[in-house]
Amino acid sequence: MGGFFGISLLAGVLVAGLVAPAAAFTGVGGAIVATSLTEVPIFLETKPQAERTTVYLANGKVLTEFYDENRIIVGLDEIAKVMIDAQVAIEDDRFFEHGALDLKSLIKASLGFVGGGDTGGGSTLTQQYVKQVLMEEAVQNPDPIEREEELARVQARTIERKLLEMRYALFLEERHSKEWILENYLNIAYYGDGSYGVEAAAHHYFAVTAADLTLGQAAVLAGIVQTPSRNPVNDPEGAYARRDVVLDRMEELGLVTAEEVEEAKAEVWDPKKVTYPKNGCYGLAKYGQVCRLVWEYLMNNEALGKTEGERQRKIMRGGYEIHTYIDPEKQDAVQSAVSNYIAATDPVVSAMVVIQPGTGIILGAAQNRSVYGFDIAKGESAYLSFAPAYLGGDQGYQAGSTFKGFTVAAALKAGYPPAKKLNAKGFISFTGKTFRSCDGAFPAQGFPVQNTSQNGVMDMYK
Repeated sequence: MGGFFGISLLAGVLVAGLVAPAAAFTGVGGAIVATSLTEVPIFLETKPQAERTTVYLANGKVLTEFYDENRIIVGLDEIAKVMIDAQVAIEDDRFFEHGALDLKSLIKASLGFVGGGDTGGGSTLTQQYVKQVLMEEAVQNPDPIEREEELARVQARTIERKLLEMRYALFLEERHSKEWILENYLNIAYYGDGSYGVEAAAHHYFAVTAADLTLGQAAVLAGIVQTPSRNPVNDPEGAYARRDVVLDRMEELGLVTAEEVEEAKAEVWDPKKVTYPKNGCYGLAKYGQVCRLVWEYLMNNEALGKTEGERQRKIMRGGYEIHTYIDPEKQDAVQSAVSNYIAATDPVVSAMVVIQPGTGIILGAAQNRSVYGFDIAKGESAYLSFAPAYLGGDQGYQAGSTFKGFTVAAALKAGYPPAKKLNAKGFISFTGKTFRSCDGAFPAQGFPVQNTSQNGVMDMYK
């Protein structure tokens, strides 16, 4: 009974949140809230939700995506009305009528607490959104132990957690519209099988956008939120039984007709439409090597963070668009030029890179050995042979005799005839000599060069 009266007092303290969507506190109600909740934080920071980063080829097609949470953020006007109605109907049908809190949910929480400390269930949609925000914040903690502790605290079935949700819900509804809260809720909610937010879920289960969901599809998705494991992929029977509950509730509320419900219940799910977006470079049928090069470049870009962990979190959760100059036509030509002549198991490692003159921009890069699914016993390698160590390769490879053509062209341009004889020494040390680079002049230190084969006096032909 003590617990029941404690909850009853709480209901009185927060009663201002029940009567007006704007949660405007006046008179005695305002004084009660001000004096009774001073120990509860008032400000809830709603950080940007995690969204997948997309990498594009030069022709605008998607190379791959990097993400921790498969999410595509969309506006409320990009979501079918039947989806919005279905979610509100099954989770909080009085959402647009009550304030941040609902008397019915408070009573349910009270009874749960009296029955054994379980205050879950009965939350308003705003409270559910608050819980999702707190979980997202906990997930982003880089320390694994602290992360698990925060997640446990956010999901604990305690009166303290319920009180925190209520206070934050009041804060949000005082500053944001119902539409803002609903839009963010539909983008943050987990719809099972790795799909976060309604847009990604629509793509995943039905191969459509959230704007094109049918009534039956919307009811399926709305029903998943309560128990994400009860989805069409993992539990089709349970997911569609829950769909029928959602449809019946929508009919009870007058949102749809009996005929529309009957037609929606007749919809049959097609498992062949289930799609999983690319994530990372492993398993790509094509361009796995250049994908790895992009990943390593991003992971070594200090503009994305001071530490490797910080950079990885931003790439996996930041929702960036990465536009490369990798041209599929050139990339295919480069790969063919290598693979058609030198097998992946050949002891010779062959690499080729096409670079835009004057900028250094890579247009295509390939090698004969596999990067992913490699077999060391077959002579294959996990290294990017065309990249230096700081971009995920081994030491990188010298261009070697490729440079002879450039040297000869420069000599001819300077007026040297092909018959001009030169002394090709077997060993020359350039240590101490001054060279110029893009950064200015610099002295060469420890720079001995050894010829690989023939030495002596010879003309340019030889």
